[in-house]
Amino acid sequence: MALKLRITLPAQGKTKAMQFNSVMSVGEVLNDILTQLGVGGPDHGLLRPQDKKTGRMAKWLEPIRTLQFYDIGNGVRF
Repeated sequence: MALKLRITLPAQGKTKAMQFNSVMSVGEVLNDILTQLGVGGPDHGLLRPQDKKTGRMAKWLEPIRTLQFYDIGNGVRF
């Protein structure tokens, strides 16, 4: 399933919408971000933000896990 995610680029002060497949690993997503936007590298990652509505805390996503594992939905901002 295709997911449209909002990727925050703090150094540039921008947010970019990108499309990924839910079965992609977080590592593959990071590689796509590096390839398409030129931002990233070994010291970068995806941080799922805190959700105050559900009480879920912010969490760094593991590169070997898939987006589907983390139950990521459309429009999530990273």
